[in-house]
Amino acid sequence: MHVPSLSSFNTAVDKWTFHIAAQACYANTPRTWLASPAHLPSDLTFPLLLKPRIGEGGVGISLIHDAPQLNFILPSPNVEPALSIIQEFIPGQNVGCNVFCQYGQILAFTMQHPLDQSQSFAPASSIQFTFHEGALAQAAKLCRHLHWTGVANFDLRLHATNGQAFLLEMNPRFWATIHGSVLAGTNFVRLNCSLPHTAPAKTNAIAYHRGSHSFSAWLRAAPSDFASRLRDPLPDLLFLLSKLKQLH
Repeated sequence: MHVPSLSSFNTAVDKWTFHIAAQACYANTPRTWLASPAHLPSDLTFPLLLKPRIGEGGVGISLIHDAPQLNFILPSPNVEPALSIIQEFIPGQNVGCNVFCQYGQILAFTMQHPLDQSQSFAPASSIQFTFHEGALAQAAKLCRHLHWTGVANFDLRLHATNGQAFLLEMNPRFWATIHGSVLAGTNFVRLNCSLPHTAPAKTNAIAYHRGSHSFSAWLRAAPSDFASRLRDPLPDLLFLLSKLKQLH
């Protein structure tokens, strides 16, 4: 099993320390500040994003439209400045980059963008596997800087005006659409268990569906996670139980 160093993992999992690392290796990253009025500049442009420093699945992320909303949110007892960040919003399209690395070198990768235009910050249910050279180059800068070993998933944003790729965050773990990567030609679990001796096959440009979109995709024989969820329903049952618990 290939894993990163503890210091690299701690840097990657925290959106603030990740931002500092991205600046240190001259990677493109949105302007980012700790969520405290004392840390914010006077030339803010809206909209902005409020994010927890550590989190996943888009939970706790809010879009701030203007200064009055920002001034209302920041004094709130629900927002701890030391645990949250304010980040510039980049207009454009999301793209994900999944990698397997050895000592900072990317040995295998897949990339995808969402097919559904949801306004939610949660992971997309339908994705298209693709390639974007600029996004891969930005992810590679961080992998080299952190001397990364093992798997990771990068969230990036392609600017609507010029297509420039901006790093948003790094998830130092396996990701929700990893089964899609297998169907697209790269088995990251297998790679992470033993060092590959040959280069992985080229990524297949497939559309992949998961979650609520998986059943209809499965019926029309499109790539989805429905069959694997039938074989192992326990994660779905635990997720349902957690939601029921929240209602009470």
